[in-house]
Amino acid sequence: VSVEKALKIDAVWACVRLISETISTLPIVLYERQSDGSRLPAKDHPLFNVLRYQPNTHMTSVNYTQALTASLLLRGNGFTQVKRQRDEITSLNFLIPTRMSMSWMERDDLAYKYTDRNGNQFDIPKSEILHIPAFSLDGRIGLSPIQYGANTFGSAMSAEKAASGTFKNGLMPTVAFKVDRVMTPDQREAFRDYVSKISGALNAGKSPVLEQGVTPEMIGINPVDAQLLESRNFSVESICRWFRVPGWMIGYAGKGQTKWGSGMEQEMIGFLTF
Repeated sequence: VSVEKALKIDAVWACVRLISETISTLPIVLYERQSDGSRLPAKDHPLFNVLRYQPNTHMTSVNYTQALTASLLLRGNGFTQVKRQRDEITSLNFLIPTRMSMSWMERDDLAYKYTDRNGNQFDIPKSEILHIPAFSLDGRIGLSPIQYGANTFGSAMSAEKAASGTFKNGLMPTVAFKVDRVMTPDQREAFRDYVSKISGALNAGKSPVLEQGVTPEMIGINPVDAQLLESRNFSVESICRWFRVPGWMIGYAGKGQTKWGSGMEQEMIGFLTF
């Protein structure tokens, strides 16, 4: 189970995209506190435009926040290189977590090394690193949800693979053919090739011709008995639980979920709150 494979699961893609796009479209405003305790937008501060509109030359504020949030959701850590001129912050450069390596130094400090797109590795001073850990046990390095949820995401991938094979086979369990004679390897391969041409959903309606001494037998579990659809639904619910997203927000309406406007309104308020 890897981040790239997990993102191919529709529920993971939908949850990560929902949270990232929602947070990235929220306005970021830098305020200045007044003497009376009130606050006003600090539009003259050099950080105002960096945070509000364009953190760096390659990204808008929405793109930057979206990538940073996705890193926290999938990798457990978000990294930014802070660029300065004359002690004034001029840009926030997003760093890809998979290219960052961390090591513990003396006095419990972290050292950061980054590998660029050309394969060149260089040290980034601690003063230039903005390291945001997600849920963490030590407060320093975040835990990867994909790594710790490998069983959940792996089960979902297995269910998708099983469902794909079952639908490709026309929702039919595996068929075995009993032959009352010993076949040569060439005859066996020719028979398998013939069966493959008439099997599966794409070949529905083609009738097999069985010669004397050939008897078909069903083996395996019927899709209904295997509760194939129920397994896939359970995987969606488990993934929503990992990302704390209501199922209906990613297009899944499971049993027991309200369809009433007031109930959905309360669920939306809960999503925004938590």
